[in-house]
Amino acid sequence: GGVNAFRYLEGDTAAIFTGRTTWTGGTGVRLPLNLRLSGNYSDSRSEILNRRSDRELRTRSWPDLRLALTQVQIPGKLRNVLESLSLSSGYRENHTETTFGGVGFQERIHQERQLPLEVNVTWMGNLSTRYSGSLARGDGEDPTGDTRTERHSHTFSLSSVLEEPPLIGARLDAPLRVSLGYQYSSELNCRVPKGQSSCVPFVDYLNRSLNLTLDTVITPLRVGLHMTYTDRQSFVGLHDGSTQFQLGVFGQFLIDSSAPGSTPPPTTPGY
Repeated sequence: GGVNAFRYLEGDTAAIFTGRTTWTGGTGVRLPLNLRLSGNYSDSRSEILNRRSDRELRTRSWPDLRLALTQVQIPGKLRNVLESLSLSSGYRENHTETTFGGVGFQERIHQERQLPLEVNVTWMGNLSTRYSGSLARGDGEDPTGDTRTERHSHTFSLSSVLEEPPLIGARLDAPLRVSLGYQYSSELNCRVPKGQSSCVPFVDYLNRSLNLTLDTVITPLRVGLHMTYTDRQSFVGLHDGSTQFQLGVFGQFLIDSSAPGSTPPPTTPGY
């Protein structure tokens, strides 16, 4: 049925009504030199009706393009150091438009531009590194003023397997796995009231964290160590912040139920 078929039911009016239509599509093409280009499109329209006012919301993501270089040709001199290298980046725009009906008509528009980047490197000697980041900037406007946003995020990870670590290698029954990660994220939202030129921040924070994980096998246990350092800081209001350090030691018993002399569990036909 139409809108009225849902708004009215047996003479009673719905307190709130929401209708949404979404269209999405995507495609991709493989290019020479191990290049891959992909694109996506998304358009969503929502209609929200309640007793106070009517609201229409439209969100559109276009252009949304991604270019990836799956396997970079490594020069001969670097092949003794690098095993593989891949890169990817793109560009995306998000457009949001909100219209408020009722007694006072209002229209709010926000547009954001994103630039992602990802790099994966595999080094000789069981060492892998990965970086992923995103830069985003946005502008919004409404009847009372303008809004500006800026978001940054960066993630770096390193992982490796040490077959015979120094000093403790003879006591281990499996290689030592090492994982190191660093995360950085920041966001700034500021407001420019009508008739003014200065942008007053109302959201401005920075989060950083560093974590390290080590694990190996010392029969009959898989043991490990996990450390995390987190720093959070806000630059508006009271400038609240916190610093946290966590240390954890874990162990897991390794039991082989198929060892000689053990009785296998019963089986049920058909499962």
